Amino acid sequence: MVMGERYKVMISSSVNGYEAMLRLFEKRIEGYGYDVILSMSGKIKVNPHLGNYANCLKAVGECDAFFGIIRTDCGTGRAGESSITFEEFKCARELNKPCWYIIDTKVKFYRGLLKTLVLNEHPTCKDEDLRSFLASYYDRKVRNREKLPRVLELYKSRDIRAFDPLCFEMEDFVNHKGIPKSEVKNNWMQYCDFDKPDESFDFIDRNLGNIKFVDDIIKGVI
Repeated sequence: MVMGERYKVMISSSVNGYEAMLRLFEKRIEGYGYDVILSMSGKIKVNPHLGNYANCLKAVGECDAFFGIIRTDCGTGRAGESSITFEEFKCARELNKPCWYIIDTKVKFYRGLLKTLVLNEHPTCKDEDLRSFLASYYDRKVRNREKLPRVLELYKSRDIRAFDPLCFEMEDFVNHKGIPKSEVKNNWMQYCDFDKPDESFDFIDRNLGNIKFVDDIIKGVI
């Protein structure tokens, strides 16, 4: 980093319905003294010769620290079966960026709820097959009411229509599921009630708010 420049923190999250909170995170992190990379606010370098997907991944490469947010709605920007947000997570890990993550407590709640509902109807369904099982009945764009099984009627009755099963994969990715715990690093996810902003702010303040701490991590001192 050039003398006088500020560290760049990239905020990676789906956006729809979450704009107000993202702006609060943006202002808070800027208040610590960082430059924020956030596509929603136009704070991202855009190469006209590249598509949105490539520009987002390029931004990951330019940041010094990465702040990832896992919501139940994984976003409309799709990259095959993944999402642009999820691909940013993968890119940050590949580039060995220091990452901090917060995750909506609803993800854990929905995983438990849906697992229970699925297993009640299909007791042979394994936990790792949960997303693929749900995806076979639930299309993100089209719902066929006549063919919906009871599990999805219950799913809909609990008003979780914004839920995207991809959030389970994102949670598992950050948690390094399947990798021996002794080999895992950078897997801390802070579960926060996203309806209570102070829970997220406390985690951000304790980590990104400590400039000396972040500086030491980026420089490899700790």
